[in-house]
Amino acid sequence: MARNAIAQLSDKSIHTATTNVLDRKIWDRLKPLSHAWQVAFLRLYMPATRQGINTQTHTRTPTVGVLDSNFATWADNFNPE
Repeated sequence: MARNAIAQLSDKSIHTATTNVLDRKIWDRLKPLSHAWQVAFLRLYMPATRQGINTQTHTRTPTVGVLDSNFATWADNFNPE
């Protein structure tokens, strides 16, 4: 059932692209799921996540390099442990 639901997703249903606004939609959507399901989902959706360093303030900030929106393809690989 989860693989079928993921295959029907779109970026708009989990992430709203806005400027200067912290978008928490994805976290609100994943919150009801178990930790294993959250991790499995995020590993597939955010394959190139990393931390960036602000050279002026020397603080670390999360940066998402790539979001894989090909839900129909990677839903087959969804396998929470």
